[in-house]
Parts: sequence; structure tokens; C-alpha cells
Amino acid sequence: MTDGIPLYYRIASHLRNRIMAGVYVRGEKIPTESELCDEFNTSRVTIRQGLKLLENQGMLIRKQGVGTLVSNKVILQPINFNGYVEDIVFQLLPARIIEFIKQEIEPSGEIRKLLRLPEHVRTVIQLKRVRAIDEERNSYALNFLPNDVGEGVTEELVKKHSLIEIIDQVGNRIEEVTQTIQATVADETIAKNLRIHIGDPVLFSEYMMVDHDKRPLNYARVYYHAERYRYTVKMGRLTQGN
Repeated sequence: MTDGIPLYYRIASHLRNRIMAGVYVRGEKIPTESELCDEFNTSRVTIRQGLKLLENQGMLIRKQGVGTLVSNKVILQPINFNGYVEDIVFQLLPARIIEFIKQEIEPSGEIRKLLRLPEHVRTVIQLKRVRAIDEERNSYALNFLPNDVGEGVTEELVKKHSLIEIIDQVGNRIEEVTQTIQATVADETIAKNLRIHIGDPVLFSEYMMVDHDKRPLNYARVYYHAERYRYTVKMGRLTQGN
């Protein structure tokens, strides 16, 4: 378990990735609470918290006398951020990767600066991913990673796990994510990948993942189909009063 991240949240993330990868098929039952308790070596209370989180996201449904099933219908629910890196994972919802390209490229001056690359480093790993919900394209993403971070990323892994999990697994623990979101319009490349028209509105998300030394591990540019994505932030007051 990642320090500071509730276990139920981590469990929900793992189960969600399995749904995305088709390990748990829509309309079919997932393992029982007892089986999940054994797998994750935890209590039913914790398992139920994780399942409830996915149920609230519209990914699971519970049927009396049957069990917990993967939902047949994708429901785009608002995404609530609670201050955890893992919240980024839930932005994707049950979308599947339909296109994946990994390349070693010579980065632009902007990318070099963002990744804080030493002068002698000439290339970085670029990942291109297009995701779809059912048959509708939902997002188009470009990720830029230092070579030592990106070399272990494979198509097989990204279809089963989030990049956050993969980067953590190869020994580069992500400690902080900074994300910005804005409205923009599709250029020729974005339009082609999302199957929309040039000039159509899209939601643009840009984020940077860094380790505890503030070293950039993953810089991403993600473009979302405007009609298939919603973003919600829940905010509270720092102080009590009128």
C-alpha cells in the first residue's frame, strides 16, 4: 500500500483497472467479497468501501441474491478530487485503449525544459494513447517520460494498469501531480484522433508527475471529447464562520 493512501482506495484502483482491461467483463460477476478479502488480505469492511467507490462511479452494480456485477452501461459521473494522486486514475473511467504507440524521440525545447533534462540527454520516450468508451473515442493523450522511466512501459502494461502504477512499479515513486484543465479547440491532429471536426471544442488537461526530489517523471497532454467528459472539484471552507 502507498503511504497515506487508504487501502480501500488502492483496491478500488486495482479492480477498476481490471474492468478497463476486460478481465472482468461487463454484465458478469466479479469475485466475491470473501475472495477479494483473501486476495488483498483485508477485511470485508475495507473491501465494501472499495466496491462502494466503484459503484458510485457507475462501474459496478449490486444485485440481491446474485452478487456484484460489472455495469453494462457506462455512466459518466462527476469526478471528485480528495487530494490523492490516485484521483488522476479515476478520470479515465471505464475507457479502453484502442491505439498505443511508443517512440523514442528527440524532444522539443519546451519538453526538454519541462522534464528538466540534462544537456547530454538527447531523447525521451513518447507515448500516444487513444481511448474509447464502447465505440466512441473519448480521449487522445501524449505522454513524455525520461528514458529510464519510460523504457519499461509496454502496451500490455498500459492496458492493465495506470501509468501511475507502472511508474511506481519500476521504482520511480510518484509523490505529486500538478494538473491544469482548460477549454480549447481541435486542430487537425486532435480532430483526427478523436474523430471530430477541426475547430470543435475539446477539454485539454495538462499534468506533471514528479518524485520526492521534484524530478519530473511524466509530462502529459490529454485531449477529451467535450461531450464525453465532465470534471468536478468539491471544495470546502478552510475556516468556520459566515
